[in-house]
Amino acid sequence: RQKDAVEIRRMRQRLEEAAPAAGDLKRGPGGIVDIEFLVQMLLLRHGHDHPSVRRRGTAEAIVALQAAALLPAEDADVLRRSYHFLRVLEARMRLERDRAVEQLGTDPDVLEPLARRLGFSGERPGAELLSTYERTRDEVRALYERYFRGVDV
Repeated sequence: RQKDAVEIRRMRQRLEEAAPAAGDLKRGPGGIVDIEFLVQMLLLRHGHDHPSVRRRGTAEAIVALQAAALLPAEDADVLRRSYHFLRVLEARMRLERDRAVEQLGTDPDVLEPLARRLGFSGERPGAELLSTYERTRDEVRALYERYFRGVDV
């Protein structure tokens, strides 16, 4: 099982190195792939002894891991909320540009229309979106690092 965790961490590291920037929703630090790889590692670690957690979808697996008391509620909440936010953001960007888009960008003014369509309001919705994205990314990355602590590649 440690071997599986090492291999997952290795694969994640390669994907991250190939990501063009930290603003990459999927492959950047704290992105979708961090969540998916963390959940996959937990499924590999616990799936044999706890068949109830074996789920194909990441969101469903998070719920099952929490229900089996293999993932603390606070961690499950962060993963569930973050995964939903990042997937909705990714889908909205794809819809608006009619192609896969993984780079969020960093200019709040350019992000304002996207932010408004995602429900952000106030004087600086683009800045609010960026802040939410950065906070989400930081929370996800902290969990990823904590769960993979001690897994050397």
